[in-house]
Amino acid sequence: MKEGHALLTDMILSSAISLLAIIVIIAYYRQLFRTFFAKDNWYGNPFYIRITSLAIVAPVFKSVLFQFVLAPLLFAIKLGAYLAGVLREYLSGITISPGQDHVNELLSQLNDFFSSLDIFKMILAVAIVALLNLAAKKSFHDERSGKYDASNMPEYYKHLVVLLFFIGSSLYIIFTALVALPYLDKNKYVSDISPNTFDSLYQNTALPDNITEIKSLSGDSLLAPYKRDLKDLSGQDVVQGNPSLSDAITHSLSFMDYLDKTRNDFIRMYADYIKAYSEKKQEALNNIKADLATAKASINGYLLESYFNSLQSWYSATINRNADFRKYISGRYKDYEQAVETYGRTALSDIRTKSRDTFFLKSGGSYTPNYGDNELISMYNDLVSQLQMQNYGFYSRPLPPSPGKDWGIIGDASAWLLKPNSVDVVLIIGMFGFGIFGAAISSFIRNKLFIAGSDVTISVRENVILILIRGLSAAIIVFLTTKGGIALVNNGSNDPNAYILFFSCLVGAVFSEEIWDWAKKLLLKDQYPKTSLSQTDKTTDQK
Repeated sequence: MKEGHALLTDMILSSAISLLAIIVIIAYYRQLFRTFFAKDNWYGNPFYIRITSLAIVAPVFKSVLFQFVLAPLLFAIKLGAYLAGVLREYLSGITISPGQDHVNELLSQLNDFFSSLDIFKMILAVAIVALLNLAAKKSFHDERSGKYDASNMPEYYKHLVVLLFFIGSSLYIIFTALVALPYLDKNKYVSDISPNTFDSLYQNTALPDNITEIKSLSGDSLLAPYKRDLKDLSGQDVVQGNPSLSDAITHSLSFMDYLDKTRNDFIRMYADYIKAYSEKKQEALNNIKADLATAKASINGYLLESYFNSLQSWYSATINRNADFRKYISGRYKDYEQAVETYGRTALSDIRTKSRDTFFLKSGGSYTPNYGDNELISMYNDLVSQLQMQNYGFYSRPLPPSPGKDWGIIGDASAWLLKPNSVDVVLIIGMFGFGIFGAAISSFIRNKLFIAGSDVTISVRENVILILIRGLSAAIIVFLTTKGGIALVNNGSNDPNAYILFFSCLVGAVFSEEIWDWAKKLLLKDQYPKTSLSQTDKTTDQK
């Protein structure tokens, strides 16, 4: 336990570091507020453009958004609570945690906080937001008026910005769909693991929950024979005639009563510990079975088996760790009992020797017994402290894995599509992405936007509507037609080949006008003369 100057120095340093960290976090939030609300940041872009750029990046970098916005706040709250505890400990004059080094503990917390930050993702997210703001400034900012006005942009640039938006968005959807497909293909493997599978593991690794360990610790008092002999000695005349010897017997008997009481208290605490252990173990088992049920419904068979193996390893390790602790605490308790028995034997032997020492009795010498009282008290307090500090370890169980969590940026970008765990959802979203991509590419080529400054014959609004209609119609028609049973896109199972569907959707969106013209000819060839159709075709070509 620290005392005096060393304790005061430790308190001051830890408090100063905590206050400095809190001040830095406050300054960080001030700068963060200025970044998105002040006028002179992010290239001078208005607030709505900054928030829009953040909204575009946030779905892909969810964890980074948490690290930027909430993680420092939570850490500041933790530091505030820690600082309050340190000050309360110092002002009360009591060291709550004996031997604790506050400075090193605080530095360890700071290290853990910074280690939890994904610096690479944070820099990448900031770079993307900055690029989006720069692109917005270059595209919409009027240098002459100093305002953001899209109406002054040439028609060519308006179409180009819209098409780039559609192409970028569709490529992102395509990317996530292509990432999700291989993972969902593994869903065809059905694992036989169920929540009840864990019962066998539970029965094989569980420690007995009965009270046999307590019974082995309890029993008759080890000090009973020594207390009986001391009481017999206290009635002898030679002892009654020597006050110091009589006081020594009284003190020894009183301390032996205290040792008996502490022994009973420890046995009761150990019984409570085993009872709590059994309850927490059962609670952990129930939570594990619930987690397995959730995982079985949301992840594929391979990932489920991997998760089950991690649960099995954690559960077995936790059980074994508790078993080792129980062996350790039982061994320490036996050492304590041996020391207690040694105390009784030493006290009785020493007092008996003094009662037979004629010279000592005649001289009336004083006698102060010292049989290791303080050592026994220290052993008992240490024993109780270790028992009370045991947390069983059932709270840190592995949670059900999130698909793509360990894939880095790719997992963050595609997690929203992996979460439904549905091939049909991926097919629909993926075909929509390919459809929009094909429609945007088709518009780019048909309107000759690859030629700088080319004239566009349709408005931006019409172009957006055409892209959406072509992309959505291609995705819906291909999906419904395939589900209706076209054999060409069937891979031999009940599920269509996703890559053929995506390719069909892309082709259908790119050549949507030609496909609709072909369908029109096919449907109307028996209703109108060929000359009428040929005139209609010429009229269409002229347009």
